[in-house]
Amino acid sequence: ALRTVARHMRSDPIVWSTAIGAACAVGGIEIPTFIQTPLHWLGAVASPLALLTVGARLTLQGASVHRGAITLTAVLKLVIAPALAYGIATAIGLPPLERGALTLLIGTPVAISTILLVEQHAGNTALTASAITVTTLASILSTAIIATLAR
Repeated sequence: ALRTVARHMRSDPIVWSTAIGAACAVGGIEIPTFIQTPLHWLGAVASPLALLTVGARLTLQGASVHRGAITLTAVLKLVIAPALAYGIATAIGLPPLERGALTLLIGTPVAISTILLVEQHAGNTALTASAITVTTLASILSTAIIATLAR
């Protein structure tokens, strides 16, 4: 299992681009504009393309088949993770504004880009699309609650 994970990581462009970007940042290497501009364009279309992918994969059947996993994901992502973040932020003494901002950021829905990784690694795209949709809809309520409590 570890060999499979390592093989996937070695061939994953996200891992490579992150490593190269970090090396450039740490090494103070300036990326030339003629390279930055097209990379910026690619980055600008990533989220809309991910939304299209989610829309193409979403079915009501996927949500009902994976009800337990989706519910667990939503509770962990929108309730447990923000509560832990708030507790840790309080314990380390973050000021109220920073503590609230951190809690809100941690309590965001499942990232749309997740489906691209799941699809790339032949994962369960129906489950992922459903989790993204459900957590996004549920975050309307959870974000309001977190923002109110974090005041």
